[in-house]
Amino acid sequence: GGTGGVGGSATDGGGGTGGTLPPPPEWIAGTHGLAKIRPTDPLPTGTAAALEAARNEIEPFQLVVDGGEAGRSIDGAVASALVGPGATTIGPEQIWLYAEALFDVPSPSNAEGAAGRWPDPLIPIVDPFDHQSRNALPMAVPAAERRALWIEVVVPAEAPAGSYHGTVTLTVDGVATPIALTLRVRDFTLPPT
Repeated sequence: GGTGGVGGSATDGGGGTGGTLPPPPEWIAGTHGLAKIRPTDPLPTGTAAALEAARNEIEPFQLVVDGGEAGRSIDGAVASALVGPGATTIGPEQIWLYAEALFDVPSPSNAEGAAGRWPDPLIPIVDPFDHQSRNALPMAVPAAERRALWIEVVVPAEAPAGSYHGTVTLTVDGVATPIALTLRVRDFTLPPT
């Protein structure tokens, strides 16, 4: 994998709105793909996705919504194209969005595990292979809990190296909020597997 992570930049260098985005509400956060966000874990602190990947690599990150005191509903999520060097684009069809469902673990399977609800199944919002909408959203976020969306950026093998900018727009309780997404494509290509 690349060095995907989440930073504080809210610059959309042209992919979505063409300027600087306001920060998202304090109850939306981002984190890297290695984190397991359980329902009662604290909200991560990142606000914008800043990824690095090679050509022909898939790089994930997560957007997390806090339910607050009354609960919320994630009603929609959509990615813009990522605009890069020389106006090259990585189209929105190369950005796969999933709702992270929960799996109830009745007892830990080893010393690192724990009983309770764990994020594991990924339900595509739109299936990336047959392009059909699934029943992933709306997704309820109960009060005092967190829920996450898993997002994968599929970097084409022919993508020029450089910086790409766009957005992922979350619609929560009927209000659309664009989240800045930046991708640095490294100047090498991973072989197909």
